[in-house]
Amino acid sequence: MGVLSVDALSADLKLRRWKKDGVKIFGELRGRVTQSCVVTLEPVESDFAEEIDQIFVPEGSALARMPANDEGELIVDPDGPDLPETFSGDAIDIGALVAELAAMGLDPYPRKPGAAFSDRIESTAAEDKKPSPFAVLKSMKLDK
Repeated sequence: MGVLSVDALSADLKLRRWKKDGVKIFGELRGRVTQSCVVTLEPVESDFAEEIDQIFVPEGSALARMPANDEGELIVDPDGPDLPETFSGDAIDIGALVAELAAMGLDPYPRKPGAAFSDRIESTAAEDKKPSPFAVLKSMKLDK
């Protein structure tokens, strides 16, 4: 996850049966981590909270397939509900679910308060001349 330390992590989850063979997991995930500032590389503490609302169905379940129309085209509704996750056997790894959602709750670019990039040097296109690929050949001598 690219964190220096996980200072706190808690999940308050409830599991319920969903339809015939599925499981619905819902609740809240909270944590506090220390990450490196993207500007100064100094430690930055941050809190996160994520809502969990996930459905799991056994492998091969028809409920985990994307719906298709009569021509066989898949129908994807970006605003619709997510497809259920699948599990094999008789167990679901809730720890992996918590870790995945914790990673999604992290700030991808943590920045220490007041940290800013120093002045940058910009150039113009006229100043940016690409070196010739044949420039190296000028220094070589041909043996006859």
